[in-house]
Amino acid sequence: MKITDEELLRDVQRVTGEVGESIKNYGCTLTQYDILGGFSKKLIIKRFGSWNNAVNAAGFDARPWKRSPHFEVLREVL
Repeated sequence: MKITDEELLRDVQRVTGEVGESIKNYGCTLTQYDILGGFSKKLIIKRFGSWNNAVNAAGFDARPWKRSPHFEVLREVL
């Protein structure tokens, strides 16, 4: 049986509610979903094109992307 888009979005909404992000209208992060979600994050990204697209389709705002300070260090090393 094929998993519907609606099932995937409901699960994103569920996890968002569990971590309390819905109060701020942000969807859960990919890491949070990976830990608490009921489906594969790869499936969701494949179905919606990106994690942010899935979060938006679930009715939340995607978090603004921030570079980690570790990113700059890694960039210098590599």
